[in-house]
Amino acid sequence: MTNEKRRTTLFTIVAICALMFAVTYRTSGLYQAHAIAADSRALQTRISTLQADLRDRLTVAARDESEIDQVAWDRIQREIIALHPQFLANTQFQWQRFDPAARVRLLPGADGQPGTIDFDDNANGVIDDPGELGATYSDDQCIIEASESAPSEIKPSVVLQLGAYVPVSQMTSKHREHPDRLLVQHQGGEDAWSFVFEWPAERGSRRDKDSAQ
Repeated sequence: MTNEKRRTTLFTIVAICALMFAVTYRTSGLYQAHAIAADSRALQTRISTLQADLRDRLTVAARDESEIDQVAWDRIQREIIALHPQFLANTQFQWQRFDPAARVRLLPGADGQPGTIDFDDNANGVIDDPGELGATYSDDQCIIEASESAPSEIKPSVVLQLGAYVPVSQMTSKHREHPDRLLVQHQGGEDAWSFVFEWPAERGSRRDKDSAQ
């Protein structure tokens, strides 16, 4: 076999191997995409079932009792967890109520300084001045303070808005223009999801809003 034929044969073999690798890689990617989509559909189905179970039990409680109080909610939560013990492992439920005077406040983060500690975030020549509060990539944080709680004494801080949902335990009165809501958050080893389930104050009407992730 001449050198030219050897080179041609070698080139053909390399080209075939490259093509086979590309096909295998593409097929693997498609299988992975299909698996992710299937997992997402399965999760959405389970969340929809959970929402339906919540709706059914809240409907019964609202029919049998004048108001769904903490005792009734604790009972409903136990029943829901008993129905979905594995799915609801590492899941938190928080019953919330709208507080029109709640404060959404911006505070320094764990480093105790506005912006990134020991860094001039706003490039004004002053390190860690109050104007750096909320700087991009810093650990500064937003918190929600119920109107019935004392305001934070941490300085500096900025109130960004008034009005937010707070835990029912922090809001004794009910705001009739906004429904109560249930915040459900799950944080597992490899997955995380959440949704908000709204329950209007008026008996006999209901709606839910899904923000599953």
